[in-house]
Amino acid sequence: VVMIEDVFKERRGIQSDNHFFQEILVNSENLTHLFVRMNEQQDVVAVVVCRKSVNVGMLFAQVRRVVREYGL
Repeated sequence: VVMIEDVFKERRGIQSDNHFFQEILVNSENLTHLFVRMNEQQDVVAVVVCRKSVNVGMLFAQVRRVVREYGL
């Protein structure tokens, strides 16, 4: 992921050590995986795994709420 971030930053002319991707959604055969970087600790990632039938909008909303609520 870091290699892809570096390519994106290079193509956009961004000179920063910050991570480019903050949230990544991955769908597998039966599951949905959401990877979310923490606001304060950019090297820490929360991972949520749900059934593929999950409402993706609600998944994002709830994960963002928890991250914000706990100041992660």
